[in-house]
Amino acid sequence: MLQDIRAHLDDLLLFIYVIDAGGFSAAERQTGIAKSRLSRRVAALERALGVRLLHRSAQVFGLTPIGETVLAHAREAAAHVDKIGALTRNAVAEPSGVIHLHTSTLIAETTLPSILAEFARAYPRVQVQLTLSNRFVDLAEERLDLVIRAAVVPLASQDVIAVPVAMSASIVVAHPSLLEADGPPASLDALAGYPCLAQGTLANPRPWQFFDEDDKPMDIAVMPGIAVDNLLVIRELAMRGAGMAQLPTYLCQDAIDDGTLVPVMPALRSRPATLYAMYPSRRGMTSAVRVFLELLRARWPFDPTLT
Repeated sequence: MLQDIRAHLDDLLLFIYVIDAGGFSAAERQTGIAKSRLSRRVAALERALGVRLLHRSAQVFGLTPIGETVLAHAREAAAHVDKIGALTRNAVAEPSGVIHLHTSTLIAETTLPSILAEFARAYPRVQVQLTLSNRFVDLAEERLDLVIRAAVVPLASQDVIAVPVAMSASIVVAHPSLLEADGPPASLDALAGYPCLAQGTLANPRPWQFFDEDDKPMDIAVMPGIAVDNLLVIRELAMRGAGMAQLPTYLCQDAIDDGTLVPVMPALRSRPATLYAMYPSRRGMTSAVRVFLELLRARWPFDPTLT
């Protein structure tokens, strides 16, 4: 019986056409398939299944109870067939169109340009509209296809799918001159005696984020001498001795290597940030967005060992 059903997948689709049209004659007009052929194929499906799917008479045309159940499953099968067709079309079609991409200023000024340039060379028919800000955005309201954002806590939303694509370790650093008089702080409690830099505003500075001895997340409030919503500026200020800062390691590694910045309290583990690629859950992903996301994953390998 199972083999018979598999041999009649086309007949299941014709069965759906007949029901949606409201009869064999209407289905003939809509599909161009002869009414006699439609009738024979539905009858063959009934024989294969061993049940009657339709009531047929001059006065009555409708589904039997088992026909209603078969129709529901046939629609599911048809939906899967459509998905297979969409997948194969996307696989062979060259991506084209526009990607509306949004990210932070830091990401755009550091690691993203090389990936965007590689993408532009590989897919010349795709245009990218890149917008920058450090605020969180509403993807649906602003009609964005993809948002790249760093966060230290998981991002969850019914309307947005957030895919982790990379992780960025953090570290507290300072210019050596800042530590000459008293040495580095011995503990977090001693931070109040040192000038600090923070992301955000003076009224609402972003806390520094660590793990405690039990590996539980811990936020430490700092009183910054300077607050600015740009990590590149904070790095430059730290390199000029304006204060200690908690920064992504990749952003200050060169300065650490040449001695311009030194790690502070290295035994205390800073919390890493996860880089998320976010896209609307209710909108189909275009082939252009899909291949761009694949490139991001390839160039920004996700490293869960940083957590």
